[in-house]
Amino acid sequence: MLRKTCILLSLLAALTAARLPLGFVQLGSWAGMFSDYVEQTGSVPVSLAWTFDGDHRCGGCVYVSEATADAEEQEKSATLDSSFSKIPFALLDLQVVVVEPSNVLGDLAEELCLLPLSVRETTVPPPRIS
Repeated sequence: MLRKTCILLSLLAALTAARLPLGFVQLGSWAGMFSDYVEQTGSVPVSLAWTFDGDHRCGGCVYVSEATADAEEQEKSATLDSSFSKIPFALLDLQVVVVEPSNVLGDLAEELCLLPLSVRETTVPPPRIS
């Protein structure tokens, strides 16, 4: 049960992030406009032209266009606000470079006892005469 609930919530989040509900509102608006214009004019081509010409907009079309414009404006402001600040490297003086010797590395090298890396001589027994 919990798994199905998580899957449904994830699907709902993905559809909302893709602005699919606005698409359904727009499709419903177009269908309503088309049926209204067919009743007014009695002509399918004229009502189809009126539905998609942009001059005869209904409340649903206005709502979808305003919601889309608001979302695009929010995305634009979010990308401008969250941009990374740039470091002006041209202003840095590259001729003055200070490198201090590391005290830690020197202390460790003096105190470090290394394991002997040489191989001891093996004693070879004298040859036997048989």
